[in-house]
Amino acid sequence: MYGKIKRFYVEKNKVRIDFEQISAVITALTPEIINVFLPLNGTEKPSHAIEGDKRVPVELAVERVEDALLITTAQLKIEVGPDCKVDFYTKDGQVICRDYRGKREPYVRRGKTALIKAEGHEVVENVSGNRVEVLKEIIGDEYFYGLGETTGHLNKRGYQYQMWNTDDPSPHTESHEKLYKSIPFLLTLRKKLAYGLFFDSSYHSFFNLGKE
Repeated sequence: MYGKIKRFYVEKNKVRIDFEQISAVITALTPEIINVFLPLNGTEKPSHAIEGDKRVPVELAVERVEDALLITTAQLKIEVGPDCKVDFYTKDGQVICRDYRGKREPYVRRGKTALIKAEGHEVVENVSGNRVEVLKEIIGDEYFYGLGETTGHLNKRGYQYQMWNTDDPSPHTESHEKLYKSIPFLLTLRKKLAYGLFFDSSYHSFFNLGKE
């Protein structure tokens, strides 16, 4: 989609990467906190969701490894590949989080769609028409937490949620995807490792946590 890496520039704690179709900026706010920004519509602006400036001086090592770029801090290794696929590793090489590169499997709906429609119920098809879309691999027995006020179980795996504040007076069953408070911060836990993903956007967004 974005093509191969053409060139890159390093400026203090930032790495600007030019792909064939777009540019991306990888910023190490701290040795453990990485910001990934793709300027699809203008330049990056200060975040209103973050209190104070969290940046500290960070030393980066950047090198080309075949068709990818390897960025190293004191705590992390970040590998950026073609099409702006971004993978995160611990400093000793353990996978933290990586982009999904396999074939997408559609959600298998239980029940009969035709009957559901005949009874007058809305059937929402799973389509991919989003302006920004990030696909991350679910690794092993991961658990997902966070996202503000949501219904369902504490572990959000297998559910989908919308980040779009909604005052819905109907009974709050586990099928509700949006409620009063949307916080697009996802905590992921698996054996001896945890990490967080923050989608810093006030636009209508979706988190599909293994439902697809």
